[in-house]
Parts: sequence; structure tokens; C-alpha cells
Amino acid sequence: MTYQTAVTLSFALLPALLLVTGFSDDAIAGEEARKDTLTQRDYFLYTPEQIDPAKTYWLVVGVHGWKGNGKGAGGLAGWVNKFDCIVVGPSFPNDGYQTLGFRSDEQLIAIAGELGKQYKLHPKLYIHGFSGGAQYAHRFMMKYPQYVVGCSSHSAGSWATGGPWLSVNPQAKGVPFVMSCGEADTNKSFDGAPYTRIEWAKLFESQIKEAGFFYAVKFFPNVGHKQTGEVGKMNEECFVTATQLMPFYKDVFNDLPRLERMGKRDEALKLAQSAYDKEPMSEDGLSQRLIQEARVKLEPILKRLQAAQPKP
Repeated sequence: MTYQTAVTLSFALLPALLLVTGFSDDAIAGEEARKDTLTQRDYFLYTPEQIDPAKTYWLVVGVHGWKGNGKGAGGLAGWVNKFDCIVVGPSFPNDGYQTLGFRSDEQLIAIAGELGKQYKLHPKLYIHGFSGGAQYAHRFMMKYPQYVVGCSSHSAGSWATGGPWLSVNPQAKGVPFVMSCGEADTNKSFDGAPYTRIEWAKLFESQIKEAGFFYAVKFFPNVGHKQTGEVGKMNEECFVTATQLMPFYKDVFNDLPRLERMGKRDEALKLAQSAYDKEPMSEDGLSQRLIQEARVKLEPILKRLQAAQPKP
């Protein structure tokens, strides 16, 4: 079966103008500090020990929290040892980046463009953030869905629910998205905030639900403003769903009719059955939702192919 998601049309073609486990302050192996050419701000780059020229890598962006910087990429630097990815942690201006201020959105696009000239990258990036980083991450997805393969945002102090906070963009509804907040995260993130963190998260979730987004959400009982292991699991599940499962099912549904047209019904049946039997990463996450939706489409195909099998 073909699995051709690697493309060379990358961020290198964009105009030049234009994240959840603990992190250590110590230097991380493979870390390189750079400055982007657009804003001359710092960013931290993490790459595998050896770059395979035959591979196309995902660009993973880990966004720091308020008063932070890009070092450690929001805790995602270690992903270079787990996935086929290159990780970057931009350092944004701490007052205003949450709503994409001070050209922080153009800053990230410029970084991606520069890296796309150096490395063989997929044409979309994956972005994650917690707290202030979550504010940036989900707004970047809303503004630039064409550049984002998946997004993970948790415990944001504000959400894109309209007005000065930006708004839900219906064009982003197909981007795999996960979000969470602690039920005990009941403080407002700044003076004059219209909602507490948990109130704002629930309002935003109601808006993306109404807009038909492909998302998973968790509101953790007895959890305040802190990251938990569940946040990390949601983040990884979103990444795998976006970069592996979705391309897999896209190929399946492209290959099945082709195999049937060629008269290769046995091969088509095996492919359909293997796709139907794929197990989700969790019982209540994004991968389960995708697999359930795929199974609904696969059921009539399986029945037809099974009915066409020779009788013993």
C-alpha cells in the first residue's frame, strides 16, 4: 500500500516575511541556539543525532509559557528520539505573544521557512503549548490552519472565543486538536479577564463542538493549573493521529477502490480488515474517534467484499 505523505513543497516556499513534560535548564544533547532572520529573536533547535536524507521529518513546535523562552521546546525536545521529527522552541515576546502580537506568528513562519531550506520537512507543522503556550498554539492554528497538521493546547488563560481574543475559524475544523483544563483551575489569568481558566476552556470547547471540529477534550477533576501525565498522553496521541493514522486511512480509502477495479478482491479484503482491526491509543481520545469514524465507512465495504468471496 502506498503511504506517500512526504513532499518537498515545504515552508521553504513560504515568503520570508512571513510542548508537555518537565524541562531542564541544563543544555540538552543536540540543542542549537539560533536567531531567526525576520525578528532576530532566539529559538532553540533539536534534531536527531543523525539526519536520514531519505526521510521527511515533521516540524514540531513547543511553545513556552509566560515569562519563559524556547529552551527545551516546552518539554518536547526529547521527541527527536521518539518520532521522525525535528523540534523547535521559539522565544517569543512574553507580553503579547499569547494573542500572536509583536509579529510572533510571522516569527514562527519565518523559522519554519528557514528550517525548510535546510531539512526535508513535511509541509505542515505540529504545535503544542501549555498555559501561555496554549494560548499561542491554538490561535496560530486558527489563523493558519493551512500550515498546521495538528495542535495540542492545555490550560490556556484565554481562548479564541471572539472579540480581541480572536475567533474560532471554521476552516480549521479538520485539523486534529486536543485541549484540556483542570476543573480546579478556577483563577483568572489576568486582571479584567472575563472568565476563569476552566470557564473559558468550556466556553471555547462549546464553540468548536458547534463548529464541527475534529477534537478531543478532557477536564480533569481536582486538578489546578498544572500539567499532568494525561496532558502528555493527549499530546502524543494527537501527534500520532495527525501524522500517522490520518494518512494511513487516507491511503486505505484510496487503495480499496483501486484494488477492486483491478480485481484484487482478496487483497482488498485483507486491507479493509486490517484497517478495521486497528486499535486506538486510548479509549477516549482522538485516535479512537478517528478509528470509529473509519470503521463506520469500512463496514459496508467489508460486507461487500466478504459476500464476494467464493463459497467453500
